[in-house]
Amino acid sequence: MLFKKNDKIETYVVVFPHKQGSYAETYRVKDANGKTRFLKLINYSKLHHQQIDDNGQITEVEIAKQLNHHNLCQYVDSGNMMIGGHQYAWLVTEFVSGETLSERIIRDSNLSVYEIKTIAKAVLFTLSYLHSQQVPIIHNEVTIQNILQNLAGDLKDLKLIDFGHARYLGQAISKPNLDELNPFYLAPERFSGVYSVQTDLYSVGVMIYHLLYGRLPWFIDISKKR
Repeated sequence: MLFKKNDKIETYVVVFPHKQGSYAETYRVKDANGKTRFLKLINYSKLHHQQIDDNGQITEVEIAKQLNHHNLCQYVDSGNMMIGGHQYAWLVTEFVSGETLSERIIRDSNLSVYEIKTIAKAVLFTLSYLHSQQVPIIHNEVTIQNILQNLAGDLKDLKLIDFGHARYLGQAISKPNLDELNPFYLAPERFSGVYSVQTDLYSVGVMIYHLLYGRLPWFIDISKKR
């Protein structure tokens, strides 16, 4: 991690370094007013070309700017900075105290059918909003790792997070990076680089099956195929 507790990232003070990923680091930070926020620090040099839009901007950041929905983390701020001769983008959103569905079922796997139905309805409601934008937005990574249960609310207050692989409908065909995505949640057309509204709905179906039965609907060892 590039920053530690009490370091400053622009005007934000690091409270807790959260996670380091393949192209980004995430932090819990406080803004100038002492309010807790979530900051994602993105390394331009580690992005896949499909994560950059036609104007040279990071698609995830541009999508975040336009969204306003109860089940999405609200955009706060963004910008660019240089660190050690490398260009980074930073994206700040509201901070939500919670746990992912993946963490929830590890802690307590006894989700009722009613709870699973509530989760699915909230996710579908959110996807309907994304898919109804003037240019539809395809999330492309609906999994139990990217559904955040808001501990300050109930299941219908969950958040759909991580738009790192989201795309605008109509952008160029792009094959998924299987080192970063769970292939068993991907619709068949994604392996050919194609995506659509139905692509996200397929992933919701996998999620429902996973939550109901505690296993994925299909699984094979692909470690030798990568």
